[in-house]
Amino acid sequence: MSAVLKEHVRPPNPIRPGSDALAAARSQFAENGTGPLSYVNGSYVMGFLKDAELYESEEFKALDSRTREHLLKSTVPSWEFSTGLPLLGPPPPGPARQYLVSLGVLMNPQSRGSVTLQSSDPTQPALFDPRLMTHSYDRKVLTTAARRILEFMKTPSIAETIERPANMPASDSEEDVLAFVQLNLKSTWHMSGTAKMGDVGDEMAVVNTEFVVRGVEGLRVVDLSVLPFLLNMHPVAAAYVMGEVAAKAIGRLCGA
Repeated sequence: MSAVLKEHVRPPNPIRPGSDALAAARSQFAENGTGPLSYVNGSYVMGFLKDAELYESEEFKALDSRTREHLLKSTVPSWEFSTGLPLLGPPPPGPARQYLVSLGVLMNPQSRGSVTLQSSDPTQPALFDPRLMTHSYDRKVLTTAARRILEFMKTPSIAETIERPANMPASDSEEDVLAFVQLNLKSTWHMSGTAKMGDVGDEMAVVNTEFVVRGVEGLRVVDLSVLPFLLNMHPVAAAYVMGEVAAKAIGRLCGA
């Protein structure tokens, strides 16, 4: 969701990652809390959060025991919060303005989609139906995240920088928040889990633990599509690990 910032709020800082200017800004902020990293819209802020309210919900209690046990682990967040983002999408008509843009990212989605072939022609793309938010727990997490972001934007230090809403729920009621989430819901950029790895007997598994596609001779899949569930991270590190594990598995087969 987004809000128009008041004219006096400074634009996002132009400091480049890895630069001496960023190192100096970090030192200044650590020393006395001032500088280009200290103000609203000054830098990209993110956090992986757990929300106790979710674990008391009927949606959580309806999950199977193995899933509940996983979600309750201290290192498994409920959702990811990000703010200080650039405007997502084209700017509204009119004079250029600065915006406060915040979003919530669902972790550990329980909804399950499908990937099917539409033709025997390998040049034709497959049919993807992600079926986003079809599970009640996902809806609960996303609406809770949206309400938390509304609370964040109403805190005095943030609210005093906001001139007016830009793209926000009509109110903080459950109905308006859910309608807003359904209208604005998008996937992120880390597609994975469409060719699940699993043990013998797992009917949802596409590949076995050696990356071999079941029922197909001489074919392996080695990318993040084989993840059996989404990891609680930005997954580049998982991709590297996946490649290393697959290289060892294929090496064993080849006698390397």
